[in-house]
Amino acid sequence: MLPYGNIEGMRSSASALAFLLLLAIPSHAGCVPKRVLHVVMRIDDPALPADHFARKPRTVYRLGNHYGLVEEAYDPDRKLQLRVVVSEPDVWMVNLADHSGQHMIDPGPSIDFHAPVLDAVDSKHWRQMEIGCEVPYMKAVKAAVAPSDDGGKQYTHSAEGTTVVLTVDRNEIPKRVDINGAKGKYSMIYDTYEMLDDASPARFAKPQDVEFVEAK
Repeated sequence: MLPYGNIEGMRSSASALAFLLLLAIPSHAGCVPKRVLHVVMRIDDPALPADHFARKPRTVYRLGNHYGLVEEAYDPDRKLQLRVVVSEPDVWMVNLADHSGQHMIDPGPSIDFHAPVLDAVDSKHWRQMEIGCEVPYMKAVKAAVAPSDDGGKQYTHSAEGTTVVLTVDRNEIPKRVDINGAKGKYSMIYDTYEMLDDASPARFAKPQDVEFVEAK
């Protein structure tokens, strides 16, 4: 997701691609959505003003290892609404506000889509926890498990100077991630987390009605 720590840089094409194509950082082995995963997330940070752009929800879709879509809310100050569509090796970055866009080919060597939950955390360990793979990752690192107040669970794990608490419901669907690290305390709130009855890559096709230029 687009964490508040990198929000300005993430909105440049180079940084957006760094988020989506973290080729040097392996995802948790064996964890890939077999159907289309739909997630809507937002930041909860007491240090941010209530109307800060970083608090606005961001939407992620992903399917398997090669398909992804990330979309921001509209930013009236910049007249920008960013959508990034990945159908490896093709990547399209679109400003929905003016229907302009850039296209590039993922140069490899690994052709994979990645969506780290904690991209703002400077940690190879925590960047391996991806959207859609939160619970398997916490289990793999042997996180401590405790019941939550609503009948769900909390997975807690500390590494590389950062403590993360993943709260899930009774069905182990993520509800929130609380982070305490060098950049302070903040949370990622899941407003939507669902597997769609869909396994088609059609959602991740080249966007239509957009004038694309090739990214340098």
